[in-house]
Amino acid sequence: MLTLLYKSSYVFVLFYYAIIPLGYLTKWWVTVEKMKGNSTILVTGGAGYVGSHTVVELLKNNYTVIALDNNVNCYAIQCNKPEALKRVEEITGEQVIYYKADIRDKDMLDKIFKAVMSKNGVKKLVFSSSATVYGDPQFLPITEQHPTGQGCTNPYGKSKYFTEEVLKDVCTSDP
Repeated sequence: MLTLLYKSSYVFVLFYYAIIPLGYLTKWWVTVEKMKGNSTILVTGGAGYVGSHTVVELLKNNYTVIALDNNVNCYAIQCNKPEALKRVEEITGEQVIYYKADIRDKDMLDKIFKAVMSKNGVKKLVFSSSATVYGDPQFLPITEQHPTGQGCTNPYGKSKYFTEEVLKDVCTSDP
């Protein structure tokens, strides 16, 4: 994943599962505008296990990172930034721009992604999926040619599979 990101000058969006509430739009947009010219990457779900490790690697590779998370799986002691992201900053010595996101506001997510991607000419999206989309493996090792969506073992896997399908449709409708 980082190889793909590293070879491009685009602003990328790593879609995990967070949505920005309306109250954060203005502040967030101003932050993105101030960083124009830098390689800036938005990581949704940035305080989770996969997201925080992704943030560490991006910071180590000199990207500016904006992390969004709904904090459903994190611990914060009377502060505005989740402990996972504070530790990321300690590990890397770099600042993570963080916004708490509301996963229930689908309309706002659509508006923000459309506006930001259009304004910055972003044509590529990196989606962090899961091996759960393959269900019980039909053969090993599991490759990209393995069938997906057949027998997903849990709702998480189904949600990742459905998102993959939506993204395929978006790519087909707007190449």
